[in-house]
Amino acid sequence: MPLRKSLLGSRTGSVGATTVTTVRASLTPEALTTGGLLLTAAGLALLGPLLAAMLIRASGAGRTDAAATTPLVLAMLAVIVAVASGFALFVSAWRRAHTAAPGRVRSVSTVRGESVRSDFDGGGGL
Repeated sequence: MPLRKSLLGSRTGSVGATTVTTVRASLTPEALTTGGLLLTAAGLALLGPLLAAMLIRASGAGRTDAAATTPLVLAMLAVIVAVASGFALFVSAWRRAHTAAPGRVRSVSTVRGESVRSDFDGGGGL
């Protein structure tokens, strides 16, 4: 068996040129929470070195020109964006977990009524 066929299995055949899928998959609340945790952790991990660099600069030990200030500003923006994005993912996960999907029924109410079969069973003829 050729190596290409063994790695790809039966998907080595030609695929039609017009294979378009219109499925819109949404992320689960678990995936959104995981992304929120990762982004928040990344932002908080950048916060320590950023604060250390700002303290070094404030003490006068570092350079004060624009070449030294630009990385600090970019690091501040990265921390803000990462933490804000993580928070937005947490909010999105919470909303998705606490709102009903259009096709999902949360509670089923009891309906009392006659059975459909009662109309058919009463005649007795045939």
